[in-house]
Amino acid sequence: MLTVGPQSLLAAENAGFNRAEAHGGDVDGLVAHIRKSLHPAAGFILYLSGNETAGDLEGQLTKAGFQVRRSIVYDAVQAKDASPAEAPLREGAAPAVLLYSPRSARIWCKIMWDAGLAEHAAEAHYYCLSRNVAEILPRAWPRSVAKSPDEGALLALLEPPHGTR
Repeated sequence: MLTVGPQSLLAAENAGFNRAEAHGGDVDGLVAHIRKSLHPAAGFILYLSGNETAGDLEGQLTKAGFQVRRSIVYDAVQAKDASPAEAPLREGAAPAVLLYSPRSARIWCKIMWDAGLAEHAAEAHYYCLSRNVAEILPRAWPRSVAKSPDEGALLALLEPPHGTR
């Protein structure tokens, strides 16, 4: 089993896959690893994914000559409203928002606009897993982008600079 990053690797291991590896950190990196390590004639690739994906793994691998069979195994259900975030945002008590995907960034922005919280949301700082995530946000919203598209790099953005603790 090949996964994009450590979170997916952990989920695979917890599901009983004892021969799982994480490669690439994002779809492009995983495709590069597959192209380098596997041969298209060896058989098809079973691609287990969510309903919505951030990249086109299937398309890139198909272009590279691989046969890909995609199976959607989960769907992330979006929040219906801003109720959990509303009070902290209105009180200025939500200094940081972590965004892991372009989809979550789109959903967050829509919920903020629909709830009339965009002005308050602009006061938070956004920590984004990748540039693709950051590009979804309104230009005026402050943001930082992880050095690599993995949770460790995202969480490292929350660490104070050396010597400031």
